[in-house]
Amino acid sequence: MREIDAGIARVADPIAVGVAATFRIAGPIYRIKTYLRQVIDGEALPDCRLRKGDHLHDLADLFRVLLADARKLVPISAEREISRQYLEIEKLRLGDRLKIKWRVSNNIPRAAQIPALTLQPLLENAIYHGIEPRFAGGLIKIEMWAEGDTLNIMISNPLPDVRKHAHSKGNKIAQDNIRERLVTQFGNAANMQSFEEGGQYHVKLKMPIVQG
Repeated sequence: MREIDAGIARVADPIAVGVAATFRIAGPIYRIKTYLRQVIDGEALPDCRLRKGDHLHDLADLFRVLLADARKLVPISAEREISRQYLEIEKLRLGDRLKIKWRVSNNIPRAAQIPALTLQPLLENAIYHGIEPRFAGGLIKIEMWAEGDTLNIMISNPLPDVRKHAHSKGNKIAQDNIRERLVTQFGNAANMQSFEEGGQYHVKLKMPIVQG
């Protein structure tokens, strides 16, 4: 067990430091470290040992993205894939409490690009602030569509049964960092807003469509 802990620390701790220094975003490292230990021990799910190779591969991909330069643009397909892998990991942890629905319009150009690590922190917020506090969990909906030369992204999650000030503060910090990166990349042509409507919390992003 000590060897496993040491191995996880060697892999994950430097990543946590790098993420904090590069992005100033509270990433999911501590939860990934916990889950990684469970996968190695075969405790995450009854059949986890049969599938741990796949999920360790997903974790490796996620770590590589977390270490990437958040200022660069990446294909939107790549950003969706790393988000899908992250949600799969959380789905294993939360089980039926987490439901996910993607609605991606086919009018988005295939070569469209967005800043790296835009979706994953917002999805983590949706889980941490919206799904985890609810006994029954809930549905996270990710919508993406184009309007002319503008790319729209909206992530929605149910409001928590009981609100906690600390949770709200953490949510704001992550959003402020993403908003800052959007402005750095696109100036006034991009924006992000959050609002509550119909028992749901929504985060909507708009940015120019940039094709690689």
